[in-house]
Amino acid sequence: MISVMALQDSVPPPLPGLRFRWMFWLLAGLANAAVFLPPYLSNFGNTHFFPHSTLEGASIGPWLSLFTRNNLDMFRISGEWLLLVSILLLIRRRPRLRSWWVAAASASFFVLLLYQTYFAVYVKLYGEHPMLISDLVLAWQVLPIYLGQITGGFWWMPLTAAGVLLLGSAVWLLMRTLSRLAGNLHLRWPVWAMLGLCWAFVAVSAWKNQRSVYRYDYHTSQWTSYLIAQSLRGGSLSKFEDLKGRTIYADYPNLPLEAKPDVYLLFVESYGRCAQTKWWSKDRYARLVQGLTDTLSMAGWNSASAYSLAPVLGGRSWLAFTSVMAGVKLDDQIQFNALLDRYPDFPHIIRYFQGQGYHTFRLKTFARQEASTDQAYAAQERFYGFDRWMKHHEIPYQGFPYDFNGGIPDQYGLGYARETAQAAGKPLMMFFISMGSHWPWFPPAPVTADWRQLDSIREDPYRIPADPRAASEYERYMARLEEKIYLRYLRTIEYELRMFVDFVLNTQNPNSVFLIMGDHQPPEITYYGGDGLETPVHLISRDTALIGSLLPYGFRRGLEADTTLPAPLKHEGLYSLMMRELLRQYGAEDRLPTYLPDGI
Repeated sequence: MISVMALQDSVPPPLPGLRFRWMFWLLAGLANAAVFLPPYLSNFGNTHFFPHSTLEGASIGPWLSLFTRNNLDMFRISGEWLLLVSILLLIRRRPRLRSWWVAAASASFFVLLLYQTYFAVYVKLYGEHPMLISDLVLAWQVLPIYLGQITGGFWWMPLTAAGVLLLGSAVWLLMRTLSRLAGNLHLRWPVWAMLGLCWAFVAVSAWKNQRSVYRYDYHTSQWTSYLIAQSLRGGSLSKFEDLKGRTIYADYPNLPLEAKPDVYLLFVESYGRCAQTKWWSKDRYARLVQGLTDTLSMAGWNSASAYSLAPVLGGRSWLAFTSVMAGVKLDDQIQFNALLDRYPDFPHIIRYFQGQGYHTFRLKTFARQEASTDQAYAAQERFYGFDRWMKHHEIPYQGFPYDFNGGIPDQYGLGYARETAQAAGKPLMMFFISMGSHWPWFPPAPVTADWRQLDSIREDPYRIPADPRAASEYERYMARLEEKIYLRYLRTIEYELRMFVDFVLNTQNPNSVFLIMGDHQPPEITYYGGDGLETPVHLISRDTALIGSLLPYGFRRGLEADTTLPAPLKHEGLYSLMMRELLRQYGAEDRLPTYLPDGI
């Protein structure tokens, strides 16, 4: 009698059982798809809804698209979610264990969704695997400044908190519903067989993907825990333990300059190799740089160009240009902080020129908002040690604001800064990183015959009509982005190169030396395993001997670098290279510093 009653209790009624069965598997399937929703949405313009792939060959053979495909669709299996569902089915008759499962599954799935979102956005923007610990530091220090800049306030903080709370509540409700539905399931052998097939697929995928040459997010069976473990790795700080004691840069002050040309270290934000190689840019780029090379040559200026490997992709410009200045590879925020904190008097290139009697000058046209305080820049000001750091509020620009980063055209900022800096009556060493070529690449200002003329342009020269639905300044700016992203990017790069060449042509000191280079590849349109880390480096001078001395390092004459060879330079090696060749041409002694292609 007891066994019969127990059997009756364990078998749900036919109609409710059918309803519970379909509701359970539908929700479980949708939850699995939700794990892959962030990468699908972040690549929406380049992704098909149904499985699709353009990958060829490699180690998986004819079954490639079954296990690996470059279309980031949602028809994939999450290893963690499959594990959670399997556990729930095994304990479905244990109410107390199911209550524990709800708590554990809610927390696990919540972290799963957050990390997948973080990973998808990071890869989309920067084209490389994220490093969680470094990015947490980065988010704490930099994100409030940036978001405060584009939004004009901190309303995004409570909004983000509310969104996270809403997501957590939805996840808990989903797990609670699945637990209740599982308690009414009666599972037969076909269900266990299908579950076994899923696990077999996951196992075979893991075995196949061990030899895969493709990105991990292309795999159709994924363990997010593996991605999290990968992102917990960080850059080693061991090289900072005794960096100052073993650096040869400390000897540079003992190698004085006899002649002292003005030196300009100018970075083009997001200027990467893709500008020269992508199908949508290479022809226009080739015509542009050839024309600019000819323009410089006719005015008596020589140029040479090469590619350099940046330490980062897609963003974090300060890591790139500090690697150049200090001759140390910095590829995460923790390393950057360590260098600034431990060695505030590091013998970088700015301090060298200061010691040679130069007036060192930095221009920064990013608008100084409430979050961008003097305290946020204190460590950087102490480390770089510029004689003058000109910021946004010191520049008397009255013209049309072209972007939400500050609105000052780079031509105007540079013209005003040089006029101000030359009043010091000393040789000039100037550093600047362009603002106009920052993402999302707004329509740039025109390049005028005189930078002062930009003050008189009070209306949008592109005459883009204002969006009447725009409720904020940020939305009004974003409404100006009419073209496709790669066309916007190309137009801003064209502007920056034309503007910098104009800046060279209008210099009053014919002995000036200009190093113009990209900091890193652009965000969003660069992918790891694709364009790589290469950025162009251009050196411009009237000194033919200086230009000729660069050719053995992989430079070639003109503004077009050689794309047929691997990048011959690295950002962290440029400090020693520049010092060696500047001292060869302008030094007071025959002794030259050693070239360190990998920095220290």
